[in-house]
Order: sequence, then structure tokens, then C-alpha cells
Amino acid sequence: MLEYWLGRIPEPPVLAVNFSGLGPTANGWIKEIGTLAHLIRSVAANEQGLTAVISFRGAEDNPFGHSG
Repeated sequence: MLEYWLGRIPEPPVLAVNFSGLGPTANGWIKEIGTLAHLIRSVAANEQGLTAVISFRGAEDNPFGHSG
């Protein structure tokens, strides 16, 4: 995964979910981290700034049991 996240290979490695421990959405999660890593590398290469807003998608995803 590190090679993918560092942009050295074009696709993430295929993982057995039982081995990875990341669950059934592991491939999507790995690709999302790869997309973020690519964006951060591009911004750094262009000597630009980057701001991110990270939020919960909905109350069902919120471990605190409320929105916001």
C-alpha cells in the first residue's frame, strides 16, 4: 500500500480482507487515501497551501451520536 500511496505504482495491491483487517470496504478506503496523498504531493510540488474540512457524512456515521 505504501508504494501506491507514494505514487510509485498506479494501482493499489490486492489484499485479502481476512489478512488486511480493514474490512469489506478496504479497497475503497485505500484508494481514497491514495487520492489524498496524490493531492498533497501535487500541492507540495507546486509550493501551494492546502486546507481540508473533514466531517461525518451523517449521524449514522458519527461515533458521538449527534450531527455536527
